[in-house]
Amino acid sequence: AIKFDLEGIRNAANLESLDLEDTGLSSLSGIGQASNLKLLRVDNNNFVSFPNEVFDLVNLEVLSLSNNDFSQEAVPNNLQSLSAMTYFACSGCGFTGPIPDWLGSMQNLQYLKLSQNALTGNLPEVLETMMTLKHLDLSDQATFGLGLRGNLLAFATQTELTELYLHHNNFQGVIPDT
Repeated sequence: AIKFDLEGIRNAANLESLDLEDTGLSSLSGIGQASNLKLLRVDNNNFVSFPNEVFDLVNLEVLSLSNNDFSQEAVPNNLQSLSAMTYFACSGCGFTGPIPDWLGSMQNLQYLKLSQNALTGNLPEVLETMMTLKHLDLSDQATFGLGLRGNLLAFATQTELTELYLHHNNFQGVIPDT
């Protein structure tokens, strides 16, 4: 693991993209000073809890945190404050609990990948209101916990949705006609 100090990042006033995947990083302290950051990829690192510093990045459009173990944490409510976000990936992060209804407020979100967590409950109907969503991956919840259950949603009005991954869960009932 490397020690990476982000305290001086405010001096990189034009920095829009930062990729620190596979670096052994365990903290994002100071990242909130990167006020123009639009893309942050910190997959495959050593975070033990969700890095709340990302909530200071008001211009963030792409956030990828996959394969960091935030065991027993729910999907953070503060994510909804990142209204510019179009891409959120947190696969293999150890999230538990239901898929939050507030996801429906993220009207710019096009890509949502929460696979390989331990999410439970039914698919919230609010997922059908996310008109910009193109990619939705909620697969492999039963591999790491009880899995998602209940009936599948029809997604009938989501003309932009081109990829839907729901395998390795515990859904029941009929597959919707749409």
